[in-house]
Amino acid sequence: MTVTQPHVNDPRWRRLPEERPQQILDAALSVFAEHGIAEARLEEIAARAGVSKGTIYLYFPSKEELFREVVRQRVGPLIENADKSISSELSAVEQLKSYLKHQWECLGLADSEGWLRLVLFELHKYPDLAQFHYDEIVTRSNKILSDIIGRGISTGEFRDVDPQTAAKMIKALILMHVIWTGARAPAPVAHRPEVKNVLRNVTDFVLHALRPAATALLIVFALFARQASAQEPVVLTLGGAARLAADKSAAPEAARLRTAQAEARVRQSKAAFLPNLHGDATESERTFNSASFGLNFADPLTGKSLFDPNGQDVGPVKTFDFRATITQSIYDPASFARLKAARASSASFSDEAAAQSQMAAGTAAAVYVRVLKADAQLAARIADSTLAEELLGIARDQLTAGVGIALDVTRAQAQLAANRAQLIAARNERNRARLELHRALGLPLTAPITIADSLTGPLANDVLPTALDATSKAMHSRADLRAADGQIAAAQRQVESIKSERLPSLAAFLDDGPTSKSLGHLMPTYDWGIRVTVPIFDGFRREGRMQEQQAAIQELGVRKRDLTDQAAIDVSGALLDLNSAREELAATEEHLRLSEQELAQSRDRFRSGVTGNAEVVTASLNLNAARTQVVDARAAFQSARVALARAQGIVTELP
Repeated sequence: MTVTQPHVNDPRWRRLPEERPQQILDAALSVFAEHGIAEARLEEIAARAGVSKGTIYLYFPSKEELFREVVRQRVGPLIENADKSISSELSAVEQLKSYLKHQWECLGLADSEGWLRLVLFELHKYPDLAQFHYDEIVTRSNKILSDIIGRGISTGEFRDVDPQTAAKMIKALILMHVIWTGARAPAPVAHRPEVKNVLRNVTDFVLHALRPAATALLIVFALFARQASAQEPVVLTLGGAARLAADKSAAPEAARLRTAQAEARVRQSKAAFLPNLHGDATESERTFNSASFGLNFADPLTGKSLFDPNGQDVGPVKTFDFRATITQSIYDPASFARLKAARASSASFSDEAAAQSQMAAGTAAAVYVRVLKADAQLAARIADSTLAEELLGIARDQLTAGVGIALDVTRAQAQLAANRAQLIAARNERNRARLELHRALGLPLTAPITIADSLTGPLANDVLPTALDATSKAMHSRADLRAADGQIAAAQRQVESIKSERLPSLAAFLDDGPTSKSLGHLMPTYDWGIRVTVPIFDGFRREGRMQEQQAAIQELGVRKRDLTDQAAIDVSGALLDLNSAREELAATEEHLRLSEQELAQSRDRFRSGVTGNAEVVTASLNLNAARTQVVDARAAFQSARVALARAQGIVTELP
């Protein structure tokens, strides 16, 4: 990350203004790494870049936007280079070695230690920048590493671990070694790791930790990784909560498992086209009734029958038989149809899993808005309680000065008690909402969550689509509609499969093996042939099954029409709610402004002794109600945004 700074008077710099943004970014990276975000001064960045402070504002409107651009253009490309430098032809072990080498080389650059300290110890103070850095850098870097580990698990090079958790643990090893080997390491120089040995030692440790053989050390590593992953703070935006719920909550996970079951049934259907081989080994002993087989052999010398004409026991006869049997389907249209039906069913289950993910995302987004509302209501009640305490202090001061009455104090105390009761209720609602958010996200209660959004922040000024455009998008994007189409297609394939059972099938078979009365006299025997099976009559069972499937197709068609109509209504209703929420919010904010003005005027009158505090209490009650209305209106606006995204099937695309 080290860059060479140009001299202020360098004529080449004056001749190449198109290079100024890049030079500013290089200087900003260095200053951010040295001083952090809060202490970074644009004057110093401008001096290092050889430009004026005003020039920086021509390209970057704020220090925060300058930080984002540094991440995009200076730090982000390092991630892309890591992905491009890893050859897909290498084994997973070699890919992991290549990745670790690339990471250590990048983090060994001059500005890396300072940048890393900024990310670890300061970035949490800027939730928006922290979320941006996490999305742009951490998520992408972790995915590259977890994909490598996942490939190693599938090829048997690595043991079965959670790739995401293992990736985080490996990154932690590298990042902490950057701190321990840096100039500002929290240890004397003599006790710092030798830089030249770090990469080799870390690589050796990681490969031993991931190798298939299980050891006590690996068990400890896995337990520690699980604990660290469970306690890692989760910073959530509205869209982040939706995406996390779509990935982690129970309903989508169960739906994905049903998809896996359907894919397994596809594999079972393919078995009909492969050879079927089995072997048998039999040792048997039996007796025969000679009369049953008409055995009437005569003695050639005496002419007498060797067997009793009325029958006699013959044997026992012992037999050894070793047999291998193989059958192979040559032509079986019913099996082909069943395979197509299984594939169609698998696709419909996949769409159903996507629909469950969208439902879970919508639920989590709605609960997230509830948390925002609860936080805002709590803040409003805190403000109300603070105001009530202030008014009580004024009433007491006036009573002490002899210009007030005890009734004003009592009235102020009653108002404060009422506000505190509301504060307790608001705090409980906030805690309950956060519990519900954990449930919607599929996270344990011990997992810390940081809410990045706020109802008091600026509202999204999205341009609303027309009802026609929004409905059209819903018809293409909603996973439940795709799932309904998939179910209809699967049912139609089932009908075709049943019809195919009427067609003849052709198969070959071979039965071969030695047999004899004793093991010492085994002789090979075989039986082979071509078998044609022609279905003739099954008691109208096939017709009944087809009738059942056709009725199911009609039912699914009715459900599809109902879902389509419901989607159109959902979209139109969400647009109406969103427009109404915007108008209502403007009205409630105007009401809040006037209520604040009313309170200020009544408080001035009370302070001057013109009136008692009854007027102030009334104004504070109006302000209390106005704050509640604004919170409700802002929450309704966010809920309408979620409802529109939910109606269009794009909840996980929310920012």
